[in-house]
Amino acid sequence: MHEPETAEEQMTELQNCLPEQARPFFVRLRNSKWDEARNSYQAKLAASQSDAAAKNLLRSGFQIKVEWDLKVLHMGDSAFGYFEAAVETCTLYDIPLTKTLFQCIETAVKDFLIAQQRNAINNAGKGIPGAPAIPLSSRQQLREQPQSLPRYNDIMIALERARVESEKAAAQRATSSENKGATVITTTKEVRESNRPDVLNVLIASPSDVNDERDAVTRAIHEWNAVNSNPDTINILLHPIRWETHSYPESGDRPQALLNRQIVARGDFLIGMFGTRLGTPTGVAQSGTIEEIEEFRKAGKYVALYFSNAPIPRDTDRDQLDALDQYKEARQKDTKYEVFTSADDLQRQVYQHLTGIVKSVAKPLQLGMWRNESSAVAVTTAQKTLETMVKDELKQAEAARRQAEEEKAEAARWKPSASIVSAVEGQEQVNKLVLKSHLQFALLEAALLSTSGAKLHDYAVDGAKVFSTGFSVPIVHASLLKIANSSQSFFQSNTFQGSIRYTVVRQTDGIQFSGVLPFHAETVFVSNTLWFKLAG
Repeated sequence: MHEPETAEEQMTELQNCLPEQARPFFVRLRNSKWDEARNSYQAKLAASQSDAAAKNLLRSGFQIKVEWDLKVLHMGDSAFGYFEAAVETCTLYDIPLTKTLFQCIETAVKDFLIAQQRNAINNAGKGIPGAPAIPLSSRQQLREQPQSLPRYNDIMIALERARVESEKAAAQRATSSENKGATVITTTKEVRESNRPDVLNVLIASPSDVNDERDAVTRAIHEWNAVNSNPDTINILLHPIRWETHSYPESGDRPQALLNRQIVARGDFLIGMFGTRLGTPTGVAQSGTIEEIEEFRKAGKYVALYFSNAPIPRDTDRDQLDALDQYKEARQKDTKYEVFTSADDLQRQVYQHLTGIVKSVAKPLQLGMWRNESSAVAVTTAQKTLETMVKDELKQAEAARRQAEEEKAEAARWKPSASIVSAVEGQEQVNKLVLKSHLQFALLEAALLSTSGAKLHDYAVDGAKVFSTGFSVPIVHASLLKIANSSQSFFQSNTFQGSIRYTVVRQTDGIQFSGVLPFHAETVFVSNTLWFKLAG
């Protein structure tokens, strides 16, 4: 098998290892998981850049390292989604994980990681806009070995686990067939339908300060699915629901009320987690997370809560922390919750608890391995057919993809207007760099450049602590003399050229833009004193 050069080649190689009827579902599920990984990466990157801008560290070596680490994590998460799509497709269509298929998935994941790493290196080397720079320390360590990327070991462990479970299931089926003296026949459509897992929607609820923990819970759910969603185990498929991937723009009510209709009502059980914040009041509850939890409690649905006991950062909002402590104390009266020390610890705990939670939810509903029990129960949203669920999932993923592409395109198009204004003020000729935009932004740098591009002078700016829709920076006369005195054209024709470099950052999402504004200077006399008049 040759090493793939493009994402299309990787897709084709892996999907061709699957039966033809399973390929369309695999491609849609893979794209959905890639969208989820990309949305998570973009949210973390925007938060990191916003924090760095507030501290005036956007161009620091530390921020370059942070953004590269996020990119590497995104590559690993995308590879894990690629693997999950293959394994979940095999589970859904009852496809045995044979040695050949195992090797195909393993090779495809390796090829994908190598190609992603190569593309990131090439994009950084070409200076493509939006591509993260690679720190020197990381550049020296890079090798085209997928084991050097995060999540590779996770994928290989989960793949081996799925292979062993598939072999056990095949052996159990063969033993059962021999004991009954039955002849193995082709599985009918009705049998395949009966073997498909039932679906439970899991709402992941939390305030905004635990993004890593939200991702950890999602990973725990996918890991649990790889083991428990086939007919020989629990035969339940858990579907994580998050506002980042399942909500969509709508108006006409409170934002939280809209979210309640869009995603909260769809949930069969809720996993909630808190760090150091309780959240923002909604007008009905203390926070959106609390309102979601109470919606579940009023409906009699299962709620699992987790609270962080990790060390508290020094810049924590004390009012939020006090409100969270009060809520946690109140829940001691009616809830058994758990505590966690880190995102990895939370992932481990949720994975261990999911089997008990699923049993509590699915058994009364006669779902999964309890499907044939005699007690009659009411039908809930978890009993929707898998085809309907997949359509909903694809619709939400497509909406999220379009929104992300629109936001990315808008960010790429944005830049402030730049001009130089020159006018007589009193007895001086005053020149100013004027920047304007319809969006709030901060001015991080304004510097005078020579005709060769060398920086000659830094002008005073407010940096990331001040945001506005416009800035006016005086271009001091003394700085222009540095160019004039070294310019041959100034001594020949009393004119010279230069440029102003400026760097700004947008307040809404931390997007940076750097521009260079050339100018032409000529001498003028004001009150019998020589000055420079700039045009640019």
